[in-house]
Amino acid sequence: MSWIYLSHVLSASTPLYGGIGQVCITQTRAISEGHSCNSSDLALPAHAGTHIDAPCHFDAAGVGLDVYPPDFWLAERPWLLDIPCRPGDVLDCKRVEDALITVPMECDLLLLRTGAEDWRNKSPKIYAEQGPGVAADVGRWLRRNRRIKFLGMDFISLSSFAHRELGREAHRAFLGPDHENTHPILLVEDMALSQLERAPSSVWIVPLRYVAADGAPVTVMAQL
Repeated sequence: MSWIYLSHVLSASTPLYGGIGQVCITQTRAISEGHSCNSSDLALPAHAGTHIDAPCHFDAAGVGLDVYPPDFWLAERPWLLDIPCRPGDVLDCKRVEDALITVPMECDLLLLRTGAEDWRNKSPKIYAEQGPGVAADVGRWLRRNRRIKFLGMDFISLSSFAHRELGREAHRAFLGPDHENTHPILLVEDMALSQLERAPSSVWIVPLRYVAADGAPVTVMAQL
């Protein structure tokens, strides 16, 4: 068995949703300048790079990432769906219904690969501003028909910047309260999925923990 990362490395050039914000990595001490050690300061949005959205991101009564127990972050039954997309596409149930039906009942992490990751380096402006999105009806279907903990995707956000109101509705459908009292599905956005040949056997999703975290960068490690 081997392990790979399914998360991107943070850098000053990390694309951010809609091109808004900045990742700043500042070296504050350097051995080469006579200091005793190397040290850096980090300043970045909580939803930067490969990151996870908590229920409280779109639900005032939702919980933050810091309340989940350690074993919650292990996915032991991942499933990979390939659904090629063009810039600005919105995936609704009508388009992905046949694919959703193939997802096993025991799946706890659904990985959605659209090919958008290819734009991340080649066309970062398109990646940040015209990425695909997922419609609210997909979230409602998954919550009522499967037992998924996480939806992971190879594009910058569940919400396409070109269709922001649809994206807000979709976030609420995945993360907010549901009249059938189903559990929220946490969203892992901006993942590195291009290297996968098939679904991993297990995946760890490890967020940066801080108080009342509505979202945080994650390190994602997959066992092949």
